[in-house]
Amino acid sequence: MKINLSQLEANPFRKISKYPIDREKVKQLKTSIEETTFWDNILARPHPTKKGILQMAYGHHRWIALKELKVKTVDIPVRSLDDAAMIRIMASENLDTWRASPAVVNETVLTTKEFLDAEIAKCKTWKDVCANKSIITTLVDNSKAFVKLRDQGAGQTTILKFLGKSWKQSEIQFALEVLKDKNIDREAVESFKNRYQATEFRVAVKEAKIPVRSQKEVAKKIKSKVNGGRAIREEVFKHSLLPISKTKKSVPKELPMLDDFIEDMIRKISDLHGDFVKVKGHLSQIQSSDVKEAFEDISKELLTEMKQTFGG
Repeated sequence: MKINLSQLEANPFRKISKYPIDREKVKQLKTSIEETTFWDNILARPHPTKKGILQMAYGHHRWIALKELKVKTVDIPVRSLDDAAMIRIMASENLDTWRASPAVVNETVLTTKEFLDAEIAKCKTWKDVCANKSIITTLVDNSKAFVKLRDQGAGQTTILKFLGKSWKQSEIQFALEVLKDKNIDREAVESFKNRYQATEFRVAVKEAKIPVRSQKEVAKKIKSKVNGGRAIREEVFKHSLLPISKTKKSVPKELPMLDDFIEDMIRKISDLHGDFVKVKGHLSQIQSSDVKEAFEDISKELLTEMKQTFGG
């Protein structure tokens, strides 16, 4: 369908202020469009209330690139998409671009939970769910399960089932924990570049009893200084009145138990080594720079620890 670019609006479930447009990606797309012209890589639906306006399901970076190139009209597919489809498409687009970002993953999970909770609230009984052909029928299949879902709201299992197999349960669990944790500043935790660092910061500020009102400033001060989790913990405690506590280690009291513990470690390290051998020739294909950096950081940290233990 040929439309004026001015007719397009963003996906209503995509909060751009929470995860801004990637300028490098826009730059690459502008070059590609100038060299090969625009392909119909934007999907839209008719706006549910505004005549003549379309809402994008995906393609926001291309939309920005086209506007900056002052393109006036485009030919794109327009489909009848419900809100559930718009959220799933938005979530998929977010994973493609920002999977390592705690802020984007958390916001996507929050948007999904709010949508599902609102859908659940529209139905008081299982009979209502079936009569209204609710999206809930794809998540639960009987009255008992619906009552439990209605009473508890959408949790990680329901959200995972809704978003699909491309999402990981650990991502959804982390997001829900951050969203409900009153002892942390969400923006401070989400400002770190990956979930590993965000988790370490969240644990550290609570252990160091950093006030919620101060956590954002602490995060701002330490982000450029840290890589591994131990460094995050040490930097956080520099802003605390408490002395840094030593990490408690579970050490068996009897030597035979220690032998068993070490033998178990040997098996785990051996398994890890086997997994690493399978992928080591393909590490250059890692697409996310955040994942690559986190892998390098934790590997270097482990290597340093073992060198110190065994005398280099």
